Amino acid sequence: MSRALTAAFLADSMRQDAVAMRIQVIGESARRLLAHERAEAAEIDWPQIVALRNRISHDYRTTNFEVLWDILTTEFDALDGAGRRMLAARGK
Repeated sequence: MSRALTAAFLADSMRQDAVAMRIQVIGESARRLLAHERAEAAEIDWPQIVALRNRISHDYRTTNFEVLWDILTTEFDALDGAGRRMLAARGK
């Protein structure tokens, strides 16, 4: 990811809040998955996603947005692919 995009994200509190909120939604959805559903994408570290959601939700003041940006730019594609695959298996 380019330095310009990283700098733009780190300078924009609205963008940071939007990303944090989306991560919370993803984490809450992950928390609600049943064990057999999580097993469909065993390569995803579901407990870590839930833990990140909890950290953002309950300790927002200490959120490190550089870490969130890193997660977004390095981990999201795998999660997105797994989610799409799981939905496709259900005809959605």
